[in-house]
Amino acid sequence: MNSERADALLHSQQTFDGKVFFYCSGTGYQHLTVCIAEGFKELGVPFYSNINYWRISPEQEEYFLCHDPRITPDDCAVLVLEKHGFYITKIS
Repeated sequence: MNSERADALLHSQQTFDGKVFFYCSGTGYQHLTVCIAEGFKELGVPFYSNINYWRISPEQEEYFLCHDPRITPDDCAVLVLEKHGFYITKIS
């Protein structure tokens, strides 16, 4: 890729109006899951999880990745699954 093409991609307006669904195991620290979710948050992309995961504060029952029983993987365009350090993503 030449620098002109890279610059055009960097400055183009990309839009994504879908939702993202994370499958979390609930055990251990899923570092890459949290990092990817932070990126989606920064971009304003809504994301959901199969469980409430990664408590924001020890004093509150508030989580970074939230389970909403009204949102299923079928409602989302991207699925993210952590399996032994690898992520499998599916875009519908």
